[in-house]
Amino acid sequence: RSLVMSIPLPSFFSKPDHIQLRVSPLGKWIAWLARDAETKVLNLWIRPWSEGSTTSFHSSKGRQISFATDRDICRLFTFSMDDKYLLYLRDTANGNELYHLHSMDLESEQPWLTNQDLIQDPKMTVAVGFVGTTQLWCPPETPREIILSTGKGSLFWDVSRLNLDTKQLVVLERNPMSRCLGILGVVSSIVGHYVLRFVTCGQMRAKTRAIPAVQW
Repeated sequence: RSLVMSIPLPSFFSKPDHIQLRVSPLGKWIAWLARDAETKVLNLWIRPWSEGSTTSFHSSKGRQISFATDRDICRLFTFSMDDKYLLYLRDTANGNELYHLHSMDLESEQPWLTNQDLIQDPKMTVAVGFVGTTQLWCPPETPREIILSTGKGSLFWDVSRLNLDTKQLVVLERNPMSRCLGILGVVSSIVGHYVLRFVTCGQMRAKTRAIPAVQW
């Protein structure tokens, strides 16, 4: 008897119903994305770790804490290091690639009512690099502060620190190429290099012509 099971092509390429099971850093919460039966949109679900094993993360076992209807709630989510906040990345409009970081207070009885956008600049995008990797770090030493990349339409981003309580964003390391003056400086250096090379090569050719031919 063959042990190979055939999978229908539509099922193979269909969207998952449950994905991204995550355990909070202190082991208090389990969260995941589950697809709504009516809207077919992925939303965030959560339950305490004490209510079962990590293998039981069906929607009936948890509590829905986001209620997006137009598109999936996020591309990625994580926890603050003290288990207080659930953080997720969501674009400000469908497909505009301006990602903002949102938070929900898990200590609240209704976390969805505490949902807030932590990025105050509407033109800023954070944490998602040009090649699609996530650039967001949660240092255990500062559980209410995270490190993430920040940029405004540039491929060269800064590194910033974000306070989860106050929304204060502080640039820790500025990329010279993320500003017009930095780009101008790099372009000037490149142009200067080629100009110097052109002049030097011209002088060498002139000296070569001045050398008398050797008669054999």
